[in-house]
Amino acid sequence: MSATPRLLIRDGSSLLNPISPSTITYIDGVFEGGGALGAAYIGVLTALRSNNIWFKRVAGNSAGAIVASLIAAGYTEDELAYLSAPAGSRNKPASLPQQRKPIDFMSFIDAPKIETSTRRETILWQALNGTVLDVLGETTLPLPTRRKVVDPLIKTIGSIPGYTLLAQSIQTAIEQAITKSLSILPQKQPQLKQYLPSTKAARAQLADRLWDGFVSTTSDYLKVVNLLYEGGLCEGSVFQQTIESLLREKLQPQHSGPVRFSDLKMDLAIIASDTTSHEMLVYSTKTHGSMSVAEAVRRSMSIPFLFQPRLNTNTRQQPSHEIMDGGLSSNYPYWIFSNAGANFMDFTPADQQRPKLGFLFDHTLDAPRQWGVQPAKWLENGRAIDPGAWRALGETFNLPINQDLPSLRILHRMLNVIETIDTKEKNLRKATASALVAGLPYHEVTIPLKGYHWLDFKVNTNKNHFFAMADRGWLAALDLLDTAGLRRLPIPASRPYHLPSQ
Repeated sequence: MSATPRLLIRDGSSLLNPISPSTITYIDGVFEGGGALGAAYIGVLTALRSNNIWFKRVAGNSAGAIVASLIAAGYTEDELAYLSAPAGSRNKPASLPQQRKPIDFMSFIDAPKIETSTRRETILWQALNGTVLDVLGETTLPLPTRRKVVDPLIKTIGSIPGYTLLAQSIQTAIEQAITKSLSILPQKQPQLKQYLPSTKAARAQLADRLWDGFVSTTSDYLKVVNLLYEGGLCEGSVFQQTIESLLREKLQPQHSGPVRFSDLKMDLAIIASDTTSHEMLVYSTKTHGSMSVAEAVRRSMSIPFLFQPRLNTNTRQQPSHEIMDGGLSSNYPYWIFSNAGANFMDFTPADQQRPKLGFLFDHTLDAPRQWGVQPAKWLENGRAIDPGAWRALGETFNLPINQDLPSLRILHRMLNVIETIDTKEKNLRKATASALVAGLPYHEVTIPLKGYHWLDFKVNTNKNHFFAMADRGWLAALDLLDTAGLRRLPIPASRPYHLPSQ
């Protein structure tokens, strides 16, 4: 029997002996969605890889879909750790392109590009355009129409004694003369705009320029407009472009189109929600081989009201359907590797025997004291706290958000609805999971992340905060491996993401 591979620690990076395929324990992995909490998955991947465990198939939603898709493309834990960690905190793997830099999660909070048709619906644009002039132009002027003057006049003349004795041709000539002499009067009730010069086109162009000038110095206004008219504060284009470039760098497909599910190195399943037809959507290698992976991930991570929903461009669907975060349907799709998911993932005897590990988050659960973890980001009197959606959102957008403002109360309610849906799913899973995965080698673990929040996208701008999250993920994963009987190595004296006390 060969010697157990030794885990070496240096500068927070795990240096592993090369692993041959015969020594790897392959698993099916499922990752819960959780926004910025996904940073903790880096510790999970490090723990698995250090125990010669890696993935045969992967599935996930939102943040979990991001991690799963990159794993399916062939990224290693070391590469993903470098890409996710704060700049300068880890050595760059030689396997990554020279130009590739760590990814700042805040780059995903992109300013939307507002279409001309949308901007012209806003109150600001209409005010700049002087739309009030258009409204005034519709005002009816108190001028009599030609018919209202001519008819009574002809009737009066017709009542003159002897008028009816005149030849009909003479009467017609008189009436025509009267009508012609009053031609200055309008035929229809006039409006003010008929007497004003047309400046509509010029005013629209000026309003466009003024609008652009205003939003160039007030980018937050763009986000509010996008929320009201497109359904999200951010457009999400930077995110999708980033995922596509990462997939293409790793896979280098021979075709010029977006990377497809069929291009991946392992089977992948991603969850999204059709909020128009109220259906759960599952995009998988088995069912959507020709679909863009980046598009599927972009749909899956469309956190309601934070990222603009995607439109299903299927021409058979009328009207276009809005696709949003899979968490509205199944934030933790653990069932995908059971018989319930057989339409999307193969369920052969070999697939059933393979270990299935699931990873979840709980930002209200504190890490066990015996773990000796570093302090979380959000603290109060030295103890980790749940900052709540408002403080986390304010951190991400650099805003002193006051939830009592009437204009923000609706957003507050929406965020509460999202968290209620997630809680409902967790309660339902507790009641049904044992039946769905009965007879399967299935295990799951919840990563305790009290002191962090799924809306705080600044979490990977600070080494201490990021490493403390990864450390929690690492320790939780080791606990899971113990439960599943898969841990091969003792816990090393030095933990890969545990920084010395400051």
